[in-house]
Amino acid sequence: MIKNFESNKDLRNFLRDKQVKLIGGNTEGKCYLGKDNIVYKTIGVEGFEPTEYEVDKIITEDKVKNDSFAFPKDLYLINKELTMYSADYAGEDMLSGRNLCGTKLIMKLDFKNFSKAYKKMLKNVYKLSRENIIISDLPTNIVYDGKKFTAVDTCGYEKVKYDPTQKNLESYNFAIETVFRLCYDDFLDDQLTFNDFDIDGYLKRVENKLTKREKLYRNKFQSEKNKTICKKSK
Repeated sequence: MIKNFESNKDLRNFLRDKQVKLIGGNTEGKCYLGKDNIVYKTIGVEGFEPTEYEVDKIITEDKVKNDSFAFPKDLYLINKELTMYSADYAGEDMLSGRNLCGTKLIMKLDFKNFSKAYKKMLKNVYKLSRENIIISDLPTNIVYDGKKFTAVDTCGYEKVKYDPTQKNLESYNFAIETVFRLCYDDFLDDQLTFNDFDIDGYLKRVENKLTKREKLYRNKFQSEKNKTICKKSK
């Protein structure tokens, strides 16, 4: 549904009525979560050029049914230009730097659930591809709540005249690989890549590597602790 505002003030009043709180943002705009459990992403008001989006070409959830992709629900315009859109809330992201980084990843991440979530979204990537919709910026816009993956910030997705399956699969697999690379940069110099759809084999290699890494950090911490104790006893 398309809704029009007369001014930025009207938009701000709308957000105030929704009792929103800021939950994130980037160079394109800011994301707010309302009391209605809907996300509102502003565009242009915080610096992004609204004219980059052609409103009549934006894919909304009423046009595509796919529960792995949070497509826009409503589009909000000022002077016929997109200023904000709404989408379903995907939940708290376990894969964010705040929740993922550190040596206790294995304790936080259930690899079996991760595998199931991957396989479910994989089916929906194929489904989206059959509708000739190409994925955009997935590595930085994928949310994992511990049970399922959801692609967010989908306003830039578009229909193409060619088969996007291969590109979409590459984008999806790279997003999964990026999950661990963001916080564990030593993976970049390793042969630990994911490109054969063997999610269980890949996660097993990841788990083994992180187990060794955690053990290394634990031993290092204990060694430093023992050194401190020895210094105090002298």
